[in-house]
Amino acid sequence: MTWAACTGGPPSFRQGASHPSHHVLDLAERDSVSPAREQKRQDARRLNDEGVVMMSALQYDRAEHLLRNAMDLDPSYPPALCNFGRLLARRGGNLQAAGHMMRTAHELQPT
Repeated sequence: MTWAACTGGPPSFRQGASHPSHHVLDLAERDSVSPAREQKRQDARRLNDEGVVMMSALQYDRAEHLLRNAMDLDPSYPPALCNFGRLLARRGGNLQAAGHMMRTAHELQPT
């Protein structure tokens, strides 16, 4: 099973520079989103991307901090939810919580 929502990192980590998961809102929805909300989404995206880099570098504590901050800014940002689930699974933590995070991300951003 693939998780379209489970993406992030700088362009070199993604397949293609513009990934659909970074465009969770369609254009009609985006027009109705406040500038403050859009700024939070952009900040969450940046934190998620940094978290993915830290995860790849096996710096799990730093990755957790960044991904938690991303989720605090935008609790419905699928890549942060999914990547946090991946981090939990990678660290051998609560696999039930990891699965829940990934399922939630998938529900928000189905394939």
